[in-house]
Amino acid sequence: MATATAIRVTAEQLKKFGWVNVNEDMVRDLNLTLEKYQINTPARIRHFLSQCAHESGLGKWTKELADGTLYEYRRKLGNVKPGDGPKYKGAGYLQLTGRWNYQQLANELNDPRVMEGVEYVSKKYPWASAGHFWKANNINALIDSGASVRAVTKVINPALRGLKQREEYFRRFAGFVDSTPTQGASVYATARGGGAQGLEHIVQPGESLWTIAQKYKVSLGAIQKANPGINPKNLPVRSKVKIPSAGGPATPAPQGLEHIVQPGESLWTIAQKYKVSLGAIQKANPGINPKNLPVRSKVKIPSAGGPATPAPQVLEHLVQPGESLWTIAQKYKVSLGAIQKANPGINPKNLPVRSKVKIPSARGPVAPAPQVLEHLVQPGESLWTIAQKYKVSLGAIQKANPGINPKNLPVRSKVKIPSARGPVAPAPQVLEHLVQPGESLWTIAQKYKVSLGAIQKANPGINPKNLPVRSKVKIPSARGPKPSNGPGNVSWINSNHQRVWNFFKSLGFSDGATAGIMGNLQQESGMDPTKRQLRGGPGRGLAQWEKGPRGRWNQLVSKAQSEGKDPWSLNFQLWYIWYELNRGYEKKLLDRLGGMEKFKKMNTHEAVRVFEKSFERAGNPDYPSRYKYADAIYQRFAGKSVGRAM
Repeated sequence: MATATAIRVTAEQLKKFGWVNVNEDMVRDLNLTLEKYQINTPARIRHFLSQCAHESGLGKWTKELADGTLYEYRRKLGNVKPGDGPKYKGAGYLQLTGRWNYQQLANELNDPRVMEGVEYVSKKYPWASAGHFWKANNINALIDSGASVRAVTKVINPALRGLKQREEYFRRFAGFVDSTPTQGASVYATARGGGAQGLEHIVQPGESLWTIAQKYKVSLGAIQKANPGINPKNLPVRSKVKIPSAGGPATPAPQGLEHIVQPGESLWTIAQKYKVSLGAIQKANPGINPKNLPVRSKVKIPSAGGPATPAPQVLEHLVQPGESLWTIAQKYKVSLGAIQKANPGINPKNLPVRSKVKIPSARGPVAPAPQVLEHLVQPGESLWTIAQKYKVSLGAIQKANPGINPKNLPVRSKVKIPSARGPVAPAPQVLEHLVQPGESLWTIAQKYKVSLGAIQKANPGINPKNLPVRSKVKIPSARGPKPSNGPGNVSWINSNHQRVWNFFKSLGFSDGATAGIMGNLQQESGMDPTKRQLRGGPGRGLAQWEKGPRGRWNQLVSKAQSEGKDPWSLNFQLWYIWYELNRGYEKKLLDRLGGMEKFKKMNTHEAVRVFEKSFERAGNPDYPSRYKYADAIYQRFAGKSVGRAM
């Protein structure tokens, strides 16, 4: 019997289109990816290839050009170990990034070598890694609804960089896709010809004979008869299964199947998936241990599809980077006490990433969770700034953390935050300043806009004639530091500034224009996306958008919710600045001042004024301060290479 693999795109087609570095392995990876992730209609293939063409320079780049150090300790990416940033930087034609995403791909492909990092993935799975991203973001469904190139691009690159080129590739791929050799599964026929047509299916991770039979609407018995030598209990990934009489009427499959356990699953989640009761699954698997369910072990599913007794309202949560018991309790709307009771052996102070937490009574009404959470100390933070962030008093934080030393607050240590969300007494307006070389009490007083006498009163034991470098000075009634008198003092520049610089540079802004924008943002928020205006003012976030019934902050929050994003994240707020500059009233103002292309090429001080007039529109702009911040940022970053934006 002659066989043929499912070929949708050939090497010759890719080369004709201009793709570089084409070889047998990458073409095989492409076609397996198209099949595995069901990128199997002309529209889906066309969108997929055009997006990958832009992101990879027609196959020129299979890994990120930057060194990846910007991703070090990015907990949202799962980068928790030294070296994770470079090791798990962008790989493949759509730039898979981060330890957590690599682990998901390794699980999906059943290939632990994926965790070797960027070199392995970029060579072995340039297409499969892109397909994984495609599936994770449900892009096939978006395309099936008639989405434009712009809509698909927005999922892959929210800033819509390179949109025109993506649209051009999409147009060029039109005839290319229509001429692909096979638009279905691989076909096999009898050697003599004229025999009954059947299909060959390539086994994917997690599949069983029963799920394959369901997929092709044939009976399990018919598949077993067509594959007499196959072992249903040992079905190798990527092996071939013959599918007889596909598409025709089939004898109903027996009401039982086997499920292969995936990472993070529990018996409860499996029961929910197949609409059977937890008790029925436990009865069908008498030797199974629900507390130790090995990944890729098999679970028998009885009477799938029939009515089931409701499963107990308990499920398991797989801990993600940065989560605590409190945030998990909030997510599932259960009390912290209930979670602790359901997990008696758990240590809330040491919650390993990817460990399992039982969630009792999920979905039902619960008692309010205690208003206590934990904050992970970031570089440069003090107890006072943390108290401000959570709108609690400094005294309340000190009371909740009796053993803490406010003068020695280790980075990444944990601070308990009591009564978060509720009304609190105003935090005392006191912060600490770390003395820099050449500073005196007078220059520090000037910087924070307080009197010299007030500083001396707040620091009774200090010697103004002997002020050690890196000693701490308490600043009473501080309203925030004044801009430095020149670009030399850049102690306020931190990693957020680097990320913001990279973002605007990646959009094509000149060094001067980027510094001008950032001078404004520094003046408004100190480059802190969680900044709230002092004394209850309406300003919020990086650009201090105003809160109110028709305020821009409310519009930002609404947009974030519709996109499933965190409105307080730096990434989203930067994207929203770009979004506003390209639409509505802000765009009209910018157009009156010369338009976007002119703005991108401006020098520092020109850009300060244009961004303030078109975007910030402050009542009292204080241009000298914005200029000084912009000059300092320009001196620090101008001419530096740019990595990925985020």
